[in-house]
Amino acid sequence: MLKERDKNISNFRKLIGILVVCIVGFLFIKIIYQFGKNSVSEVYNCIIQKPIYILGKVTAKRNYKGKGIDVEYLVKNKKYDYKTGIDSKSYSLYQIGDTISVVVCGNDPSKALLKLELNSELIERFILK
Repeated sequence: MLKERDKNISNFRKLIGILVVCIVGFLFIKIIYQFGKNSVSEVYNCIIQKPIYILGKVTAKRNYKGKGIDVEYLVKNKKYDYKTGIDSKSYSLYQIGDTISVVVCGNDPSKALLKLELNSELIERFILK
């Protein structure tokens, strides 16, 4: 009789432990998602408010776990680097050393997007919704 009671308590503790882990994991994922969503929105909003269109130079191409490029651009004699993912079609258009249009925030030049990223974001936000 005592062993069965201990077994039930043990199972109950396991169940509580699993529930706690699930709740904590869910909250952790939600916080990370919200932080990422807010930072991306902050960049878009800053750029939309005071955009500066400049040309950047493609300094590297990456194709590990998706395609991406590194762009170097100059604002007020200060050099900035921007690393981003890019779709396959755009990836094949650019080679290292090519120039590419970059849109930066006038208030904070470290916040940047490729012009093609900004255009696709605006289409998704305002036209499709």
